[in-house]
Amino acid sequence: MPISLDEIKEKLLEILNEKPGEIRGDLVRKFDDEIFLRDDIDVSDEVEDVLTDLADELEYYVSNSLWRKQHRSYFGDEELELKINTALQKIEVLSKPN
Repeated sequence: MPISLDEIKEKLLEILNEKPGEIRGDLVRKFDDEIFLRDDIDVSDEVEDVLTDLADELEYYVSNSLWRKQHRSYFGDEELELKINTALQKIEVLSKPN
């Protein structure tokens, strides 16, 4: 059964509403899997591009600040929230009828 845009947005909001820590990291990884491993996402090509770009960026999210220091590409919760909110804004613009 295809996954809808509303379901995807719910998953992103769930990540935003979860406090920083291990559970949030698990939600991020589950989102990545949803985007990369499924071929039945029911969205436009433009929205799919935004979601794919976001999932690609979120692979560098590391909740543990000590582990984050191991590589300069890693980022924490503040940047995670910024990236998700930016993607949600782009999706809203792309989803509006012309």
